[in-house]
Amino acid sequence: MIPFVEDLKEANDFLNLLLDNIGVAVLIADENMRVYRFNDSFLRLFEEPGEKVAGERLGRAMGCIHTIDENKPCGETSYCEQCRIRLSMIETMMKKTPVKKLRLEKAFYIDGKVQNKILELTTRFISYNRRNMVLVIFYDITEIEQQRIALQRKQNELDKDLEAAAGIQRHLLPDAAPRLVDIRLAWKFRPCSRIGGDIFNIQQIDRRHTGLYILDVCGHGVSAAFFAVAVSQFLHSRSCFLVDQEGIVSPGMVLNSLNEAFPFERFDSYFSIVYMVVDHARLRVAYSCAGHPPPVWIHADGAQETLDLRGPIGLSKDTKYAEEERVLSPGDKIILYTDGVFENRNSHEEFLGKERFYRILQENFEKPIAEFIESTFQQVEKFGGASSPDDDVSILGLEYRP
Repeated sequence: MIPFVEDLKEANDFLNLLLDNIGVAVLIADENMRVYRFNDSFLRLFEEPGEKVAGERLGRAMGCIHTIDENKPCGETSYCEQCRIRLSMIETMMKKTPVKKLRLEKAFYIDGKVQNKILELTTRFISYNRRNMVLVIFYDITEIEQQRIALQRKQNELDKDLEAAAGIQRHLLPDAAPRLVDIRLAWKFRPCSRIGGDIFNIQQIDRRHTGLYILDVCGHGVSAAFFAVAVSQFLHSRSCFLVDQEGIVSPGMVLNSLNEAFPFERFDSYFSIVYMVVDHARLRVAYSCAGHPPPVWIHADGAQETLDLRGPIGLSKDTKYAEEERVLSPGDKIILYTDGVFENRNSHEEFLGKERFYRILQENFEKPIAEFIESTFQQVEKFGGASSPDDDVSILGLEYRP
């Protein structure tokens, strides 16, 4: 036997073996789309008996709805000129160039019912039984695509929930600073890509007192955001600030009330907070801090000190929160912030950290509070560059400027 013929025979034997054992649907067809060879996976995919497929044109062998509905051979229906399966096979036959993983969606009659299939099609030009033919491989990705679509639908629903949570979170931030004699307020907030638990606000308690707070719930996501909402609602309830005719509730008492209202066992979470009350008449600030990054008190000459007290809210019912009171002097600034500031990372995975942040505050201390907060925030963002923050970044500032 001539070596070429022997090689071809062995090639055909190998091809037949491959067709019978491969796990994807495979067929071999000629230039007229007539099927010469197919495997069991092809029969299972289109649920056709082998005797109906052998020697048949492709459209009827696959149960093409156009071939069956119009009762015309493959290549003569109204749809054939735009059929991507047919066009791919013709291109491969004429140009001897393969088509790789062409994705298509098409309806077929399968077991007497119309079913939509999502397929990936690959074609190869081959010589089979001494004739030029096209080998076609069908990857059935219908189930995978349906799962992907279902997951995408769920993701879209989750995105809507996250958007709603983000909207609620933004709504709880102050719209504008109250007009206060000799007291100036400013703030900046940048949410991370995930919904977080940062909330801060300013509450005019009465003509003489203003309350302000900043809090950070442990974790991210919708649960953290709604936990922050619950805490914020508690803080804005009138009973949190006033006790009948006895006057203002002190910051320490507010934090103790929070600790009782939000135990870890009930909410499976905890939060840190700084709460302050400014007495405009006496020019004093009373504050209490629970596990939060300590506020920075910046004096008119640029000297800094931190205001630090006890651990976070909710972890222990027995914790009692103390408070302190300080006298405001002209030019004093008080800066409240969340740990997202320290945790802001650059492209080298370096954290901003406390020391860098305190240096930034020092560089800007002479600026009025609005410019101070804006410049500080820009420098924090510049350090992070284009990187998306891992946590919300919140900065709230107060200045006494008579």
